[in-house]
Amino acid sequence: MKFDNTQANPFNWVGSKFRYLADFMEVLPKEDNMKVLDCFLGGGDLISKLPKDWEVTAIDIMPQLVEMHVAIQEGKLTPDAIMREFIKRQLSKDNEQGYLQLREEYNTLNTPQGLYLLMTNSFNNQLRFNRNGGFNMPFGKNRSSFNPRMQAKLSNYIKALGERRVFFKCGSYTEEVFNEYDLLLVDPPYLNTTATYNEQGGWGAREDEDLLLRLDNYSGKFVYFNQLISKGVENTKLLEWASKYNTKILKDTTKTCNHQRKGGTTVEVMITNY
Repeated sequence: MKFDNTQANPFNWVGSKFRYLADFMEVLPKEDNMKVLDCFLGGGDLISKLPKDWEVTAIDIMPQLVEMHVAIQEGKLTPDAIMREFIKRQLSKDNEQGYLQLREEYNTLNTPQGLYLLMTNSFNNQLRFNRNGGFNMPFGKNRSSFNPRMQAKLSNYIKALGERRVFFKCGSYTEEVFNEYDLLLVDPPYLNTTATYNEQGGWGAREDEDLLLRLDNYSGKFVYFNQLISKGVENTKLLEWASKYNTKILKDTTKTCNHQRKGGTTVEVMITNY
């Protein structure tokens, strides 16, 4: 199974699992009408590819991100609407002042449309917030564009949500009763990386261990992503835990520069309990 770039999520989310979608689809259970919890919604790559008869609850601690997903689902954030605003504001790779003005405006009004527009012009098209919830990504001189590929990604995501039963929630997976669900999708922050979840101390070893314990005590099925080895350093606790389950080394780990990047080998895996 192959996925082209326009089938990726409409956000350039750090840790996106788009490149592993083929592997993910291979391990999905074949049951009908499953009830699913996506514990870390992120950019939405996983939920948008699930069977259409499944019921999905997607949760995330970032209210700004959840609000964008909901706005897309409700038809309030469309390619046409974004393009009109993009042109109206004369946003481009040369208009840094326009970007900064938009960022200041967003941090006052906090609208999903404003946040998506910022992402089209931010550094590497990424999302990041300070401790007070203010958007603080710098201007992206070489990424300022709502180009046809980005438009297609947004259109495809709108279509995918429209065809599925997805309920978005802002909060923590710890507030959910795992055993009320048939399947858990678990793509937590990686301890060795710096991203929105853990750059300000929001995720650490204690949270990691608590999640693994919850999965051990869960009676349903789960798909879990993480790194067994990061830049040559083994995650010994995760290696021990993973030995109880089925572990699949993700194909891209050994095919891209990620495997041989400076600092040593990195081995990313997908772990299932079925």
